[in-house]
This record gives sequence, structure tokens and C-alpha cells, in this order.
Amino acid sequence: MVEIEKEELHILETGLKNYILKEKSRFMKHGENNFALMKYRGLKFTINTDNPRELLFIVRIASLEASFRLRDGIKVLGSLGGDERLVYQWYVLGCDKSLVEAAVLDSKKKKKNSANKRNSTVEIKKKYLSKTKRLMRFVAKKS
Repeated sequence: MVEIEKEELHILETGLKNYILKEKSRFMKHGENNFALMKYRGLKFTINTDNPRELLFIVRIASLEASFRLRDGIKVLGSLGGDERLVYQWYVLGCDKSLVEAAVLDSKKKKKNSANKRNSTVEIKKKYLSKTKRLMRFVAKKS
């Protein structure tokens, strides 16, 4: 999984967090403690483009994690308890789809670049190893 641009992730994360807090606070009694809402401060939002057939976004709230399809917002893996409904509603009703598409494109570009860097690093290591092997053979022949 490749991390995407921080700005886009932050905007999506903040939008989801605000939506959940607004919906949860609607049902809280006046003066009720907000400790129940503290777990949403650590909400994380990432996009997984490892499988090009089914792009996913992953939401982590406290120790819970769930994956949702980017196509329609339906949960595929994991569990968030009662918050799954809120994530689905946010994605269908309140999420900026153009921002999600831009984040996916950035993620694919970064993934391609990181694969190219990894391949070039492997080639450099192979060249280095072949030089050291030749040097070791040369030293072994002399002794």
C-alpha cells in the first residue's frame, strides 16, 4: 500500500471525522460528557490501490479497521461496529468524489515511481555484488 498526498488525505479524513462527530453529537444529551467522541481524534483514512480491479479505502478508528470499496462505499473487510453505517453515509452523501479520484491517481503514480526506484536499487545491488565476486575471485587466484 502506498501513501498518497497528505493534503488530500487530510481533507478526506477531516471530512469523515466531522461528519461522524456531527451525527453522533445529534443524539447526545445536553451537557453529556464528550469522552465517547474522543476515539474519533485518531481516525485514519488511507487508499489501497494494490488490487487494480477493486480499489479500497481503509478507515481506522481506535483499534478497529474496515475496508470499503471506492466504487460504491460498501464494506468489504473488517469491522467498525456501529460506525460502519456512518462511514457509508458519508461516502455516499457527503464525500467529494473528485477529491477521491485525484487521490487514487496520485497513489497510482507514487506506486509506479516507487516500483521504478526499487528496480533500480536491485540493479545497483546486483552490479555491486558482481564486482565484489570478481574481486574475490581475483584475490583467490593470486593466493
